[in-house]
Amino acid sequence: MRKTPHLLAAAFAIGVFFFGLLAAEHFARREENRLIHALAAGKSEQAYFGSALQRSALSQPDLLLVYGSSELTQGDLRYQSRTFFRKYPTGFMVFQVAKPAANALTIAQSLAALGPDLRGKKVVISFTPSLFWIPALNQEYYNGNFSRLHAYELIFSPLLSPATRALAATRMAQYPESLADDPLLKFAVTRLAQPAPLDSLFFSLAWPLGRLQTAVLNLQDHAASLRELNEKRLEAAADPRPANIDWAAWLEKTRKEQTEFSNNNPYGIDNQLWLKEYQPLFQQPIPPGSGDAQFLASLNASKEWQDLDILLKVLTELGARPLLLSRPLNAPFLEALGISPQAQAVYYEKLSAAAASYHAALVDFRALDGDSAFSVDRTSHPSLTGWIYVNQALNDFYHQK
Repeated sequence: MRKTPHLLAAAFAIGVFFFGLLAAEHFARREENRLIHALAAGKSEQAYFGSALQRSALSQPDLLLVYGSSELTQGDLRYQSRTFFRKYPTGFMVFQVAKPAANALTIAQSLAALGPDLRGKKVVISFTPSLFWIPALNQEYYNGNFSRLHAYELIFSPLLSPATRALAATRMAQYPESLADDPLLKFAVTRLAQPAPLDSLFFSLAWPLGRLQTAVLNLQDHAASLRELNEKRLEAAADPRPANIDWAAWLEKTRKEQTEFSNNNPYGIDNQLWLKEYQPLFQQPIPPGSGDAQFLASLNASKEWQDLDILLKVLTELGARPLLLSRPLNAPFLEALGISPQAQAVYYEKLSAAAASYHAALVDFRALDGDSAFSVDRTSHPSLTGWIYVNQALNDFYHQK
């Protein structure tokens, strides 16, 4: 009986501790929601590697989450989506979650971390075709986009099916450097990637620790998000200025501007890039179709198709409403390299089949792949004109056109 006061004191201390954590999380969420619109117009490392700011953006009806890679971060800043929609001309602004070399696997982890908050929400998955003609993202690039929090959220998700988590674990296990410093995550990924019954048992035993570690990482994410918001000294108020967008006029304007940057070649390639990197490729005539075999072999062997399937499974199981936003192939340039229209068509066919399997909306700009004004390089990064087409697609998706 003498020990009872000590037990009560311990219980009281534990209660105060958890109440403090809940209060801190409530305060963090309130501040994140208050400042998220101001953050949307800028760059944020924490928004990319964490989940709190993404979750806050997802909760705002006038913010559209757009995930992607370098195709969202390169080009004239005036026409990039986060600048173009900065004043909410049609009632919304994009919240961009993008870094160079991001791929479908890292984006799948990021979206898995949003869990039930994704249900019924629109999200955009942006990419270029070039991801699908490399064997796989290399370890260095994957490391640069890897989030420990996102990995834990996917592997220990209570909402994703065991089959989807196993597929993701199998691909994650192929990037061992990202797991080397985290024994628990490495153990869980390895067990999930193995079909043996004992591995399933061992993973089940690790589940409570995984969920506890995920909770700790989420608290750290809130703390880091608050620190970033405080350091940037953001003003909460947005400055919406409704406007009618004349898309045809914007396309005409950017075509005229783009001509100045790509007038030394017939493929729409940026002038400096053409002289430095691409012009030497055309010193000798290239026979039509001579590049088909290598192109198709690379396209069919790319693991990005597996990663896209994992991403679409995650989106489907969490109830999201996604748009897949591809850039078109730079068809004239690829044809000049000996890759025929018939070979190029295989990319669009595989992409359409993947989207149709999960009833995902798809914009691939295939009708514009012969327009040399869309891209500035071989890998289909958008030109000034390309950005206008992309922005129009985002606007139509947001407004359900």
